Amino acid sequence: LYQSDPAGNYSSWKAACIGENFSNAQSILKQEYKDEDSEETGPNAPKIVGTQMTMDDALKLTCQVLSKTIDTAKLSSKKLEFATITLKDGKPHIHVYTADEIDEVLKTYESVIKPAETQ
Repeated sequence: LYQSDPAGNYSSWKAACIGENFSNAQSILKQEYKDEDSEETGPNAPKIVGTQMTMDDALKLTCQVLSKTIDTAKLSSKKLEFATITLKDGKPHIHVYTADEIDEVLKTYESVIKPAETQ
């Protein structure tokens, strides 16, 4: 993802967020985001295998980040919008989730969603 600020400066991220409480969300993403690339480089650097995030992993992390950064008692499709971008047959495919799909994602990952009063 590429992010630019109003001055035109840009940066690239493998996981990013913007908006209110973005610094808390970025902190969680830095700790929890899994990538297949090793942080070390070179011929003798260890290779991390099998740690690339799946779509399910990404949705779970999304729920975790939102539950810890949004000022609401309960996450619901009334206050959220989800979309994913994937490759299908080598072409970008954008899926915008319906309210029912968002509620299903939230129900699936409710174990990582904590009520606001316990945060």
